[in-house]
Amino acid sequence: MLHSWCKSRPYTPITWTHKSLVFLVKVYKRGEFSVRLTNASIGSTIDVRGPYGDFKYKNNSFQQVVMFGIGSGIAALYPVAKAIVDDETESTRVHLVAGFQSLAQVPLKTELRQLVNYWNFKCTLQLSQLNDKNTASLHGFNTRAGRLSKLHVIDYLQSNDTETTLILICGTPEFNQSTREWIEEMNYAHIHIFD
Repeated sequence: MLHSWCKSRPYTPITWTHKSLVFLVKVYKRGEFSVRLTNASIGSTIDVRGPYGDFKYKNNSFQQVVMFGIGSGIAALYPVAKAIVDDETESTRVHLVAGFQSLAQVPLKTELRQLVNYWNFKCTLQLSQLNDKNTASLHGFNTRAGRLSKLHVIDYLQSNDTETTLILICGTPEFNQSTREWIEEMNYAHIHIFD
């Protein structure tokens, strides 16, 4: 939770060390807090509280981790994917399925391109406004047209084992609830939602 200018907003760090935190912040034209963050000068004070959440991942505890996210939900999923891929002892395969309107709205493209170079990471971008112009600079990514729907989720999961696959979900409350329901209908045992 970041607090400054008499306001507080939740953000997810995408990388961190003992000395720094990096946040993914979508700047909205009328977003009071995000605009102030963008315009903050070096030396500005921003209070940080957290982190919050109860997700813990144990090395090699699943054969497959499938991540479903939309929009800024990628901020919670990316660090988990990176941690798995960066661990040389990890044999778990990761498939990140991220939904956006267009390629222009996909954050962390450079970081995701680095991850797709690893044998155990795959990224699918589900773009609701996909066209030939969008796909020109998507080397290394799978792309599919349309909003992330129940049929897409079923298709992405159809060849995975329900007991050895971990499903991670992060998006809007409506997306999280719908996706959980679809996956529970398929009898997956291990589901975690980042709220």
